Amino acid sequence: MADVLHMANAYSPALYSGRGAGGRVLRRAESRNKTKSPPPCPPPGVPGGGVGAVNSSGMELLFAFFVIAFATTSFAMDNPKPALPDFDALWNYSDPAGTEKKFKALLEPAAASGDDEYYYCLQTQIARCQGLQGEFEKARDTLKRVEKILETKDLPKTKVRYLLEHGRVFNSSGNRQVAARVFEDAFDAAVKGEYWLWAVDAAHMVAIAESSPSLQIQWNQKCLDLIAAHPETEKWKPSIWNNLGEAYRANRQPEKALECFQSIIKWQTENGKPVNRYARIDECKMLRAVGRGGEAMKKIKELFDEVTAAGETDGFVCEELAENLLASGDESAAKEQFVKAWSKLKDEKWIEEQEPQRYERLRK
Repeated sequence: MADVLHMANAYSPALYSGRGAGGRVLRRAESRNKTKSPPPCPPPGVPGGGVGAVNSSGMELLFAFFVIAFATTSFAMDNPKPALPDFDALWNYSDPAGTEKKFKALLEPAAASGDDEYYYCLQTQIARCQGLQGEFEKARDTLKRVEKILETKDLPKTKVRYLLEHGRVFNSSGNRQVAARVFEDAFDAAVKGEYWLWAVDAAHMVAIAESSPSLQIQWNQKCLDLIAAHPETEKWKPSIWNNLGEAYRANRQPEKALECFQSIIKWQTENGKPVNRYARIDECKMLRAVGRGGEAMKKIKELFDEVTAAGETDGFVCEELAENLLASGDESAAKEQFVKAWSKLKDEKWIEEQEPQRYERLRK
C-alpha cells in the first residue's frame, strides 16, 4: 500500500490527509493547495479544446484520487476490524456470573472500537448481572460510571438501558416505589427514541414494581397495546400475558386471568413453541376458581402423567393436583400429593415471603 500512496503523492501531495489505519480522509486538492488554479480548458473549436476536455493538472488530480481511493479500500479489506458480537445474544439468565465474565471480556475490544453506545450499553448489562447475583453495591458502582458519561454525552440507547438497570437494582433490593418511577423514566426515554423492545421492557417493569393490582393491569395492558402496534416486540406476549393474568388474579378477576393464561398456551402452540408448563398449571387454578373443576382435574392429571413419564417430580404440579383432589373430596390422595409438593417447594423462599398462607398450607 505504501508504494501506491507514494505514487499518488507524486501527483498531488496536498490530496491526502491521514488519520491512521481505517480513518483516512480524502479531500479536494483545491482546499489545501494555495497555488494558483490551472488555466481553463480551451473552448470547443480550439486545438485541445471541446466539451469534456481536461488539462494535464486535472488529469493528475483525477488519477491521484482514484489511486488513493483504491489504496484505502484495499487497506481496509486487508485489515478489517473484528466485528463486535451482539452481547444481548450472550445472555444466560440462569447463570449471571458466567454471563458477567463473557461481557467483561468484551470491554477492551468495545473500548477500542470507539462505539460509545455499544461500550456503555454493555456496562449496563454487566450491572444487571451483578444485580441478579445480589451484588447491589457493585451494580450501583458500575451504573455510576455510565451515569457520569451520560452527563457529558448524548447516548440515547445507553440512557434507556441505564435507567432500566438502575430501576432493576432498586426493585431487586427492595425499593419498589423508587424503582417504579425510574422505570417510568426509562419508558419515556424508550418511546422518545422509538426503541420499542425496551419500551415494552420498561412498561412491564413498571407493572412489576407497582403494588396496586389495578396499576399492574394498566401497565401490562399498555405493553399489549405497544406489541399490537409494533409486531417486532411480539416475543414479549407470553411474559406480559402471564403478568397480566397474575394481576387479574390478585384483583379477584379469575375469568380474565384464565383468558390470559390460555392466551399463552394458544400462542405458543400456534407458533410451534414449547408450551409453558406453569401456564398450564395456572390455567387449571383459574378453571377451579371459576367453577370448572372437572376441566381442571382432567388437565392437571394429563400434565401430572406427562411429568411422571419423563421421570420428574414437579412440586407445583403436585400441589395443583392435590388441590383438585381435595376439591373433589379425595382427601387421602390429596394428602399424598401435598407431601410430595412440600418436599420440592419447602426451600422456595419466595413462596414463604410472598404467599405465607400458601406456604403454611403446604407445610401441613
